[in-house]
Amino acid sequence: MFLLSFFAEQQPQSKSNFTRLFPPGLLRQEAVNVLPSSYFYFVGMLNSEIVAANTAAPTRILLFDNKLASSRMVIVSLPEETPRFSLAKIHLDSPSFFMTDGIIPFILTGEVSDWVARRFIDQPPYFLESTIVDKDFVAVRSWNSTVNNSIFGKVTQETENVKFKLDVLPTRKNAIFTSQGQLAYSEELNKLIYVYTYSNQVVQLDTALNVIGQFKTLDSISVPQVKIEETRPGSFTHSAPPVVVNQISKVFGHWLFICSPRQSINEIDEEFKKYSAIDIYDLRDGSYQFSIKLFHHATFRMHDFYLNGSDLFVIYHNYILKYRMNTELLTGNNHQ
Repeated sequence: MFLLSFFAEQQPQSKSNFTRLFPPGLLRQEAVNVLPSSYFYFVGMLNSEIVAANTAAPTRILLFDNKLASSRMVIVSLPEETPRFSLAKIHLDSPSFFMTDGIIPFILTGEVSDWVARRFIDQPPYFLESTIVDKDFVAVRSWNSTVNNSIFGKVTQETENVKFKLDVLPTRKNAIFTSQGQLAYSEELNKLIYVYTYSNQVVQLDTALNVIGQFKTLDSISVPQVKIEETRPGSFTHSAPPVVVNQISKVFGHWLFICSPRQSINEIDEEFKKYSAIDIYDLRDGSYQFSIKLFHHATFRMHDFYLNGSDLFVIYHNYILKYRMNTELLTGNNHQ
């Protein structure tokens, strides 16, 4: 069994050999409010409300109105004999919601009309990442020690069946670490998107889990810069902080937003310490569009964001902010 250190500190880095474009006047702050704790992350939109869940208390869902002026809390009702949480995560696919935990493992689902959860299937597989395709289909990434690589699976409710594909990603050295990434789904494109954490690659899959495209991000790191040591038989960890290329990735329609901690060659050292850079790509052709700066709020760095139309919601520690984003540059680049 592998015991992993997933949360290593980021390695100090020199400037990278790429350039970011920062168009002026992209963001205007419109509202701010305070969250009950620093454990919240965005789930999505429910009608006109922005929805956030809590990693420390997964059954507590917080909903803010679009102006962040008021909020309400709902509690997810769990079925009897639900296992104790390990890394439970809430997903929203209105009118359905999901709660997933790949370590236990379990997958629950229900309707947002009452927030009552039931089992999606009785015996889900162990998994590391999950994303919702539709009310009957959850896509997962797992680990297979036989092929020594990450594998992708299709969990369906209709047949209570799990189908894995073993050959989606190429085999890499230390793949238990180097194949790590984030899995998302674009409803607009009907594609699954996988963004590597430690390299500059983005893989696109169809819903049958076939690779149908890939492209590279701005960064030049194609081979992960990680160092691994075996602490005891079957137990591995980072022997030095890894170089994180893509820290947070989110899909909004056909746009891919990536928060990268890597500094470009045209960013000023002292200023770079004061904001997080979000790079935006068009998933239809993999092209880089431009980047935005999310400056720290009350000394806190951004740790999650969500785009709804021209409204960009951002969480900084226990603060939630709303920005109005000038999306003309995005809409102006729509393909015909």
